[in-house]
Amino acid sequence: MTFTAWERWDALWYLRIATDGYSVGDHSAAFFPGYPLAIRAVSTLLGGHPLLASYLVSNLAFLAALVVVYRLTRHEFDTDLARRTVVLLAVFPSAFFFLAPYSEALFLLASASALYAARRSRWWTAVLAAAAATATRSAGVVVAAAVVFECLRQTAARGTGSAGLLRAVGKSCVVGLGSLAGIGSYLLWWWRRTGNAFEPFAAESGWDRYLQWPWVTLWHGVEQGLAYIGIYASGYHSIDLIVVVLALAAGMWAVLRLPVSYRIYTAASLVAPLCLEFSGRAFMSMVRFVVVVIPLFWGFAVFARRFHASTAMVAVFGAGLGLFSLLFVNWYWIY
Repeated sequence: MTFTAWERWDALWYLRIATDGYSVGDHSAAFFPGYPLAIRAVSTLLGGHPLLASYLVSNLAFLAALVVVYRLTRHEFDTDLARRTVVLLAVFPSAFFFLAPYSEALFLLASASALYAARRSRWWTAVLAAAAATATRSAGVVVAAAVVFECLRQTAARGTGSAGLLRAVGKSCVVGLGSLAGIGSYLLWWWRRTGNAFEPFAAESGWDRYLQWPWVTLWHGVEQGLAYIGIYASGYHSIDLIVVVLALAAGMWAVLRLPVSYRIYTAASLVAPLCLEFSGRAFMSMVRFVVVVIPLFWGFAVFARRFHASTAMVAVFGAGLGLFSLLFVNWYWIY
């Protein structure tokens, strides 16, 4: 019971794909292959235990991700802020997804590794990590964009004249192609199987998501969140709104204060999911999407340090984590 308690919602799809592969017409294509492949590989080593393998992959990836996030934060700021960042990340209300059979932990590890390597000019590592991110989730494209921009910026700064600029552009193109190898391979696989390379994106409609202007999604989400305040059965809307407001506040700080590559990464990470509105619940899954956006937690950590609010924030985040976890394991709509 302890193990199966976290086997909820999307986790069932990841486990099914890891065990049986993809099927045409069931919208499973929307789930990118990086995490199911990792589960299958570890499950094979364990003699065929996909659920146990999923926990091992998620939990070990999360531990590794915390280490990389700590090092990345220390590289950009200082040791004190690095500590605050990983603590706030670990107790954020939706951080339980890192421990469940979901792709969040693996994606966070790949994203943090790509950004850390790019900022230190280790391009082979950055490309491999970014490719892993694009193979794990479509949002990995945002990570790839940040890596490409960082490569262009650093290479152009070292060169002079038109030759230096051409070299920077050429190197950035190579880095970009390598970073997109994960998603490119997945789309190619679907093209060879069905003749439609964009099946993973078409599958989103099967989950009641449709293209929308991000400001319209925001408006609908705010309306729903305010309309259902105090109504127990529909409290998800209010929970979604609180998390989105926190994320947008931290995101605004990141866009105003951080280097350009992080601005691109943060802004795109917040805007992209708002371009796909869920029918009847505008901010569906935003609690999960924002937990992997690293600069948001730098914003939280800076706020906590500046206003001496670390203890209070850890307490509030931790209480939220307990509540969200309880709702999730009891099949409430926290996903």
